[in-house]
Formats: sequence, structure tokens, C-alpha cells
Amino acid sequence: MKNYYQQHNRGYTLLFSVLVSSILLAVGLAILNISTKEVALSSAARESEVAFYAADAGLECMFRWDLAGKFVIPEPPSIVQPPTAAIFCNDKNENVVLGRTTVGSQTHWTGRLNANFDDTESNPCFKVSIEKHYEGANVKTHIESRGYNTCDTGNLRRLERAIKLDY
Repeated sequence: MKNYYQQHNRGYTLLFSVLVSSILLAVGLAILNISTKEVALSSAARESEVAFYAADAGLECMFRWDLAGKFVIPEPPSIVQPPTAAIFCNDKNENVVLGRTTVGSQTHWTGRLNANFDDTESNPCFKVSIEKHYEGANVKTHIESRGYNTCDTGNLRRLERAIKLDY
């Protein structure tokens, strides 16, 4: 009788260990897949935050210099040469040249500034523009800042965040 049971139970331990190993491998691969996606998601969130803060830095710089009177243009605009505003932004001296367009009774002055946080292409940067619209005695100002997590335009992971300010 012993011989009968021994012959029919052979290989059961091997089958059980293969089954347990397969289940553990499947669970491990599922956990690896989830953690890989979480790392990619947190990296994208971090880079998005870098781009947002770059946009905020550009907006705050342009807004500060506008409040300091760097972009005051006399009305009516009789200036033939476009005015240039020398500002200090991001530890650098920058020049913003204002261009003028007139549509009907409205005169628009537009200036743009591009600045990197460093001289390398992998660091964040921003592009900010200021527009002043004159409607008689009323002046409306529009500042738009776009921040990037990297200045490298060929980078596939480049993110852009924008902030607008109207007053």
C-alpha cells in the first residue's frame, strides 16, 4: 500500500512550488509596474511645478518694474523711436524694447523679455510680455508670463505653464 501512494504523490511538491512562484512573480511585477508609474507621475508633477515657478518669476519681475514706472509712456504717444526700459531681472540687466501699434483710437505698446535662470540649456526659463492699451485717459496693462522647466526646445519632456495678469 505504501508503494501505491508514493507513486501517485510524486511531483505534487514541484507543481505547488511552481504555482506559488508564479503568483509571487505576478504580484512583484504588478508592484513594479505601479511604482514605475508613480515615479514618472511625481517627476512630471515636479517639472510642472518648476515651470510654474519660472512663469511666476517672470510675471513678478515685469510687474515690479511696471509698478516702478519703467514702462510709463506719455499719452498721446508722439514718440517716433520705441522706448527701451532697462530692468534688472533674474540677476541680469535686461532691455525691453516697446513697440507701438495703433488700431482706431487705441494705442498699444508691447514689450517682451526672455530670460534663463542660468546659461545652460537644461535650466528653467521664462518668456514674459507686457502690453499697455491706451483708451483715452484709461491705461490697461496685460502681462503674460510663460515658464518652462527647460530652455531646450527639443526636449520631449519640456513643460510650459502660463500666468496672466490684467490691471
